[in-house]
Amino acid sequence: MLSLVLKINRLKLREEVKFESNRFKISLINNFIVRVEIMRHTEVTLDDMDRNMKVYESFLNGRVLPFIVVFGEFSMANREVQKEFARKNRNKIKMMEAYVISSLPHRIMGNFHLKFFPPKHPTKMFKTEEEAYEWIYSRNPEELEKLKVLEGVK
Repeated sequence: MLSLVLKINRLKLREEVKFESNRFKISLINNFIVRVEIMRHTEVTLDDMDRNMKVYESFLNGRVLPFIVVFGEFSMANREVQKEFARKNRNKIKMMEAYVISSLPHRIMGNFHLKFFPPKHPTKMFKTEEEAYEWIYSRNPEELEKLKVLEGVK
């Protein structure tokens, strides 16, 4: 289970792992957010992207949801992969996307990616996951209310 508690009313996040390997972990958070963790020292390839898309399609069932992509230390995506991120068939499953990027080199690459391959959905970079979750829930207040009901928060 993801051990993160949001500052927003101290709500807990529930994680359902959908796929896990030594390169990626894909989870559904609170049945609303897709969380993709790219493990340390991973170079993302087109094969990885194709496999991950199949994983997403296996549980999304046509839903369009927010994504949080957490880049592990020293992980990277080459230019070919960056272009693929911006393709329409990849964007069609994403309501919005938050990148969690803690290192300066990743932030520079992320800015390059967003500038030259802008997605059609809202996208933003964050230093922490908590900031990313708060951004997503602030833009989807109805989902925040559902979470409050589950947690018994008034």
